[in-house]
Amino acid sequence: MHQIISSLHENLMHLPDETIVVPGHGPLTTIGEERETNPFITEKQYKPKISS
Repeated sequence: MHQIISSLHENLMHLPDETIVVPGHGPLTTIGEERETNPFITEKQYKPKISS
């Protein structure tokens, strides 16, 4: 499970909130919706790096 969550953070969570996600289950979603609602990828666990 750790490997899957790490992969999500490393490969998907850097994408913009508006990026559409087509999951293997359920309706279409976006990266932003997943950041807010997915218990494995919540804002508390993932804070995007802001470049200056």
